[in-house]
Amino acid sequence: MKKIYSVFLILFLFTIISCEQKSEEIKPAPPVCGDCSHDGSNCELANSTAENTSDNNEDEFEDIDGNEFIDSDDEFEEIDEDEFIDADEFDETSDDEFTSDDEFEENCEFSNTDDEFTSDDEFEEASGAAVNTHDIPKLDPGLQLVLWIFALTILAGFLQYLPIARKARIVVMIFAVLWLGFYGGACPCMISSLQNFIFMLRGYDISWTAYLWFLGLIPLTYFFGRVWCGWVCHLGGIQEILYRPQGLKLLKSEKAQKVLKIIRIFFLVVLISQIFITNSNLFVKIDPFKGLFNLYISNLTQGILIGLLIISSVFIYRPFCRAICPVGLILGWVAHIPGASVLKISNECNSCNKCERSCDNGSIYKTGKISELDNEDCIRCGDCMDACSKDAIFKRKAKNFSDVIQKMRKYEDEEKNTK
Repeated sequence: MKKIYSVFLILFLFTIISCEQKSEEIKPAPPVCGDCSHDGSNCELANSTAENTSDNNEDEFEDIDGNEFIDSDDEFEEIDEDEFIDADEFDETSDDEFTSDDEFEENCEFSNTDDEFTSDDEFEEASGAAVNTHDIPKLDPGLQLVLWIFALTILAGFLQYLPIARKARIVVMIFAVLWLGFYGGACPCMISSLQNFIFMLRGYDISWTAYLWFLGLIPLTYFFGRVWCGWVCHLGGIQEILYRPQGLKLLKSEKAQKVLKIIRIFFLVVLISQIFITNSNLFVKIDPFKGLFNLYISNLTQGILIGLLIISSVFIYRPFCRAICPVGLILGWVAHIPGASVLKISNECNSCNKCERSCDNGSIYKTGKISELDNEDCIRCGDCMDACSKDAIFKRKAKNFSDVIQKMRKYEDEEKNTK
């Protein structure tokens, strides 16, 4: 009986130590998700930290099961019955708890000798799998997705200046729509990444990979312009594929661009205010792109928005991007940072209006006899470069904020003169 009690005591102590280690390593999942639900149960980016923690815990117990407790029945059978001599031995206060030092070394369960395992081959078979799992590092799936997106955006940033490569823009766009849209379910996306960033500022414990998508697009836009919007974005790509102009040129004037920009600022303020006030993500419940790419309508409001998105995209070039998208608005502001990559129309322009007619996004408009390009709205599609016969559109770096102010004053003076 004493032997059985001792075995249970050892197992009980080991269970307590293991539970304490497990409780110290596991951290609660982020409470908020900008993806599919408020609790973050379906978001690949928001749950990446919790998945890695659970994988580490499983590997830890695999090591323990494989290395320490190989065969519990055989191990306890090999223990000599003399390990626990008799009840009177435990009452002695001398240092000789066991009969001799040799007996202790031969029978101690936790000794460091090689006799703990039956053979070297058995040790290699029991611990080989656990060692291999530790040797191979596991890259976070959410981080891996974002890195691939950044790589594709950088590639598009170089291709935009090559006339032959610009013809492949539609191929890159279709690939992004199939990959990030229909295959990935449009969730997560850069808008959910922005929402996660706002939740992080709100004080929630959000994994940094959940908002890396949005933050990483800012330096890429600084060096390459809004090439993400014009080449890779799956939300803008599906709108452009649906677009059928049919001779209609809606929302292309300079005044229309100003109105659309005000609407986007309004929606950005509403988005930030909603998150800070309600502490929840309401947009994900009615996201039309999520329902469109997944071919599933979860509620009536989402169904109405999907219908409006499809119909408006047929007649208006990228209506969501130009009137609502908060990420496109923020990326457009990057063009005002000194040193940012912008496009410029040189003095060689002969006012043929080819570039203005080719720009479906409405980023080019006439101011007097000169065509002006608004880099805040330009998505680097390259259509104006292909249309210009004088090669008057070229890349340069934004100098400082005074250039922007001078242009604004110039536009105001010309408007007063025309009136």
